[in-house]
Amino acid sequence: MTPTEHQPTYTIGQAASMVNTTVKTLHLYDEIGLLRPSKRTEGGHRLYSAADLWTLELIGTLRYVNFSLEDIRKMISGELSMTEALNLQMH
Repeated sequence: MTPTEHQPTYTIGQAASMVNTTVKTLHLYDEIGLLRPSKRTEGGHRLYSAADLWTLELIGTLRYVNFSLEDIRKMISGELSMTEALNLQMH
């Protein structure tokens, strides 16, 4: 067994509740590739890890300060550094 097999996972409803967002938002993030859940059940249900929840918190914070989903995607993927993004935001 790998170490990730022992880590807890959360259903989409649990994850949405834990980060104070909606299931609809998590569906959107999955559809656009911003955040894909770490696992899926055999039936295709999304399961989120603790790392996924941290990423969701980051996305929520960046949305709160008016970053676009595209800029957030670039920051998460490493295409755009936080410093570069903040500089763009200020101009």
